[in-house]
Amino acid sequence: MKSPDLEPCSCDLEQHGYTVELDSGAKVFVDPELYEPVLEAIRLGGWVLYPEHVIVNIALESTIIDSKALAQKDVGWARQT
Repeated sequence: MKSPDLEPCSCDLEQHGYTVELDSGAKVFVDPELYEPVLEAIRLGGWVLYPEHVIVNIALESTIIDSKALAQKDVGWARQT
């Protein structure tokens, strides 16, 4: 998923040693300090994620929705509040 609007988040995650794409293929666009707690919540919740899943900071939700890459897919959402 490429979008100039997502680049700052992607770069920030990478600078903190995190990746946007999980082993499952799901994407994560959250603040770096929330990355590990989000993954822990996923683990504790027993969630199984797939490539069509995107976990996103609410501030980036409209960017994700507007992205052409997701316009063609049915996407599952988990909101960070």
